[in-house]
Amino acid sequence: SAAVLMTSLSSSHAHRRGQHPPSVHSDRFYVLLQGAVVGCGVPAVWQQCPQAHEHAAVAKKLLAVDVSISGQGSTQPCNYPVLGDNIRNPVGRYRVAGGGCSGAAVAVARGEADLALGTDCLGSVRMPAACLGVYGFVCTPGVVSAFVPSSVPNSSRTDAADAANPQSNGTAVPARRSSSNSMEIVGLICSDLGLMCDVASYLGLPGRRELRHEMTQVIVAEDLFQLCEPELAPGILAVKRAVLAWAGNEQAGSVQLLHFLQQNSSSWRYFSTQQESSQEFSNHTSLPELPEVLAALTRAAQVLYHNELSQRYQELLQGVPESDLGPEIAEALAAGAAVTEQDLEAARTVQKEVQDMMKSAVRRDVVVVMPCIPAAPPRLDSPEDVRQAWLHRCHAFSALTTLAGCPSVVLPTGALPDGGPLGLALFGQTRTDQRLLAVADKLMPSIQTELEKLRQQAGTQKGGAAAAAGGGGAGQNAQDKGPQVDPKRVARAEKFKTRGNDAYKVSNFKAAISAYSEAIKQNPANPVYYSNRAMAHLKLFSFEAAEADCNRVLAFEHLQPSDRVKALLRRGTARMHKGDLRGAKSDFREVLSAEPNNRQAQEELRALRQQEIDLEDTRRQHAFAAAANPSSGLPSFNSWGSGTEHSFADMPLGRTSQQGHGGPGALPGFSGSAGDYFPGFPAGNALDADQLESMLRSGGMSVVLGENGEPVCGPSGEPVIVGPDGQELAIEPSGHITPYTPRDSAH
Repeated sequence: SAAVLMTSLSSSHAHRRGQHPPSVHSDRFYVLLQGAVVGCGVPAVWQQCPQAHEHAAVAKKLLAVDVSISGQGSTQPCNYPVLGDNIRNPVGRYRVAGGGCSGAAVAVARGEADLALGTDCLGSVRMPAACLGVYGFVCTPGVVSAFVPSSVPNSSRTDAADAANPQSNGTAVPARRSSSNSMEIVGLICSDLGLMCDVASYLGLPGRRELRHEMTQVIVAEDLFQLCEPELAPGILAVKRAVLAWAGNEQAGSVQLLHFLQQNSSSWRYFSTQQESSQEFSNHTSLPELPEVLAALTRAAQVLYHNELSQRYQELLQGVPESDLGPEIAEALAAGAAVTEQDLEAARTVQKEVQDMMKSAVRRDVVVVMPCIPAAPPRLDSPEDVRQAWLHRCHAFSALTTLAGCPSVVLPTGALPDGGPLGLALFGQTRTDQRLLAVADKLMPSIQTELEKLRQQAGTQKGGAAAAAGGGGAGQNAQDKGPQVDPKRVARAEKFKTRGNDAYKVSNFKAAISAYSEAIKQNPANPVYYSNRAMAHLKLFSFEAAEADCNRVLAFEHLQPSDRVKALLRRGTARMHKGDLRGAKSDFREVLSAEPNNRQAQEELRALRQQEIDLEDTRRQHAFAAAANPSSGLPSFNSWGSGTEHSFADMPLGRTSQQGHGGPGALPGFSGSAGDYFPGFPAGNALDADQLESMLRSGGMSVVLGENGEPVCGPSGEPVIVGPDGQELAIEPSGHITPYTPRDSAH
């Protein structure tokens, strides 16, 4: 199954077979082109294979827009996603190139083609793209076909041969499933993301490319990245910063994807005891062992894929020596032949359940960041268990989106100092192909900018360390940037931070606070530890402690803008829950001045405005209640925020039987003097309950607030109100209204 090299340039260089090492063989096109041999990457069977009598649908669409074919690319046997150590990696020397569509990806990386077509299931397109530092994209299953229209599911060798070439006279050719049922999906490899977006448009892939006036939320699958080496961290950080620069802090988030799948599905448990032997490799490397749910999902995807490979190739490859196939392909074909109907049905159930869950969980405006490879491609001289653990992890990551039927795009995210490429993947909801590519195209310039900043920062830190080690005047420069911390203490602090993060993820917030505190003891110069501890304090409703930690963060010089925004949001939340509405508003407004589209700050400010309205209504109700029934005493203003819900129905608003100067039905304590303060009421007339309630509701009377957001009270604790003319009035304990003379200017 594999690779067609294409270019939109009329003067493209041909991808000639002689340019590859002798051990690499040219594929005979599984993405079918008219006149091409229908092969499977195994030279021993090429003589048995006929030529295709027409182009595949994906090729027809591209040829219709004047895209020219520059050559054919080599593929691994059966296009299986192996290490690709039999082809030279031109980007990361002495490292594997990643299998399936290896030759096509190498041609793109070397500039010999602008675009390569292939098919992907467990990483045949994505792995080589990541290993060679180019872009890879896998479409939503079934939206475009790599097969000729006449291919028949579960056909015999003779039937399939006749479909590929009516004049083949029964020459053998592998059977195929239809494109809509196949586990293998059309994929693209390209060195220019903009060109890839254009190609997606030419192919008519689903989804809108236009992002104007649309919000996009980018979520990082944190638990998947915990299964990777730390060398991927700069790429993740660059993506997060790019999202912050593009859409604001509220559009970036994280998710425990495996935990979500484990808690919301059960069919995967059928495969939880059937993990492949390759899982044991992870126990001999620095990579952590695969979680049970991910190992089971990988096994389900392998059952479907290996079964399809067996149906397609088993008969054709019968008698071919294992040395011509490779141990991985031979094992996969044997495993596919041994799949039972029960296993197959269970795997299809898992696939359906994962698809349904991801459709409901991943909205159309959500893009998820996940790993594609767990580390840089392993070196050719790496131990076999290290190489196999890396490969098995790649299969596991690819299995998730393959089962879910989601489009995914691989983005290059720099390289190690020795040139080892790094990359990660984005995926979106099914049938959002063009939108996913548009988001990637929008983010990629910012990601590259942030990666360059991180490289410069790392270089500066190394230079500073070297200068400090050399002594002299450099020590003064280092001192200007703050106290230097022993690297061993920094490492210990990071371990405590990781321990705190782990505790936080399982909602053990006390343990998280303890771990972050230990990290601060080891390295008090890192503001992230205070910020993380503040968030844990918020979860325990320790708002004073949370505010104090945020204040420490904001006191740091040269604070990163994203860290400052995060601290302001958390301090604003703490202040809001403490009742410091003015301080909370100040924090959220400062966030919006830095990030005008920050959704959290916008929502919090709306909530604060509503809270002020509700609080004002409650204060008016209490003020009226006190005026209506002074014998019960005035309510304490401090108790209004105690959590008790109040409404007008709860207040003693009914007419009292007491007789006041106003006659029956008048509010006690109000005499003709009320007319002096409320126009429209003649002197000598008293306000009754209905009239005062109407004024409270209409805003004709309101409670005075001080600068701290608290209500202003008179000498005896009486509420201070404002009449229609703006005059401040006090409702005395007796119920009489008198002009209020402020004791100071606090309000």
